[in-house]
Amino acid sequence: EALWDDLREHPAAWSGEASLPTDTWVLACNGSRHPVTSRITVLTAPPYAGLALATARPRTLELALREELDRRVGELEATLESTADGIIVTDLHGTVQRFNRRFAQLWRLPELLLTRRDDAALKAWLRSRASDPAAWSRLQERWHCGSVGAGEQTELVQLHDGVLLECVGQPLTSAGVVLG
Repeated sequence: EALWDDLREHPAAWSGEASLPTDTWVLACNGSRHPVTSRITVLTAPPYAGLALATARPRTLELALREELDRRVGELEATLESTADGIIVTDLHGTVQRFNRRFAQLWRLPELLLTRRDDAALKAWLRSRASDPAAWSRLQERWHCGSVGAGEQTELVQLHDGVLLECVGQPLTSAGVVLG
């Protein structure tokens, strides 16, 4: 206890070479396990030079928050995939963040474009599928920040195989900030 009081009063005594933090579990007296991040610091400042200080920080709340975040992301992904609409999400620069399977089906994306992140190849494929270059250009403009503030906009795009797609673009916002 005296060591802890002294270290709290003299923070310079903490200076030392710290190991990398390690995520592990500790076993309590009652047999329960608790997640912690542990660290061992070799103290270098007198009078504690050469001593090692072991600390552990609980991770219970962190793990609970991560689990909740994973659950919510899973729900959002399931919602995105279960809709009958094809959805593509882009950032303010037009970079593709994600699209769902229905979007891939409507545009008949080849397997290679489903498995690799290559915006240029994806956009080239989409452009090649549209029979009307002007409609395609208007649609692609909506992927850039110049039109996201205009609200929902609709464009009809006909594909070479005769399929007519009604493409509805609307800003993606979070807390009132336009993200894409």
